[in-house]
Amino acid sequence: MTGLTSDIYNNITDEEIIAMLEGRDEMAMGLLESRFRNLIRSTSVRILGNEQDAEECVNDVLLKIWNSIPPNKPSNLKAYVAVAAKNNAIDRYKAQRRKGRIPPEKLEPLETADNIGVLDIDRDDKETVAALIADYLNGVSSEKRKCFIAKFYFGAKDSEIARKAGVPVGTVSSTLSRMRKELIKKLKTEGIRL
Repeated sequence: MTGLTSDIYNNITDEEIIAMLEGRDEMAMGLLESRFRNLIRSTSVRILGNEQDAEECVNDVLLKIWNSIPPNKPSNLKAYVAVAAKNNAIDRYKAQRRKGRIPPEKLEPLETADNIGVLDIDRDDKETVAALIADYLNGVSSEKRKCFIAKFYFGAKDSEIARKAGVPVGTVSSTLSRMRKELIKKLKTEGIRL
């Protein structure tokens, strides 16, 4: 890329890239790649822990963005790309986990924000989220709190939790599902973007 072409690329705003995507201008793909390649790759590496898989994610994410704009029209293109990269890498991680490509010692609960880089949030926001989660857990029964911590902090399986609690697996699964939905709702009402 020549200096003049590079200057033109750098002077194009995110809003102009979105307009180009809406107009199906293929030049938008080159702009997206040059501007967000490192963001997509680094987000993917944090989740997958593998450079080769992260590199494959770049093209997947660019194609998903091409296919989603329109109808979507993001107000913040960088955040939109980051979320698309995160979701794509999580999907790939789960697929690899199902296929057994990830060794058991590398498996960690996906539900913890630090493991998957859910949000690139600063330390103050992490403390806010931690405080909101603690507040939520203080408002539930000790049995529910123990189930939640066993599942989402220690990564225990629903069947293990059920066995230790002496209740059916379905009870544990539905309780955890309801708790997770309640917590997500609480975080969203407090302005945390998930």
